[in-house]
Amino acid sequence: MEMPFDKENGNIVFGLEGGHSLRRVLHASGDATGKELVNFVLKLIQYNKNITIIENTLVYKLITDSQECYGVYAYDFESNKDLIINGKATIIASGGGSAIYSRSTNPHTSIAEGISLAYNEGAFIESMEFIQFHPTAFTIRMEKLF
Repeated sequence: MEMPFDKENGNIVFGLEGGHSLRRVLHASGDATGKELVNFVLKLIQYNKNITIIENTLVYKLITDSQECYGVYAYDFESNKDLIINGKATIIASGGGSAIYSRSTNPHTSIAEGISLAYNEGAFIESMEFIQFHPTAFTIRMEKLF
């Protein structure tokens, strides 16, 4: 799809990270992969006539029957109104859950609400250990430094 991953001599570069034994990690603009990926996908979305972007909105409940999800209840912070958004398919892409850690380098807004929304409607949640997270953070009380 032409995502601009880092290249060397015209070939995509596969990086080696952490405890990996094989080169399998792709980067874009060095360490800005996440930012580049979001910008790339946003461009695809913005030019798709079948997708409506609704910003500054909180989804607080899924609309379901016993077998499927066909929309969401949401709150629009700009208009201060509740919304009902219906659709043929619902994709939950709400990010990680760094808020479960007392210290994290992820944004404080990463609270895993998508998993919670699905769970509340009866979805079976599995393989949580495969969610990418970055809870690693070092803190020290300043008075101990001096």
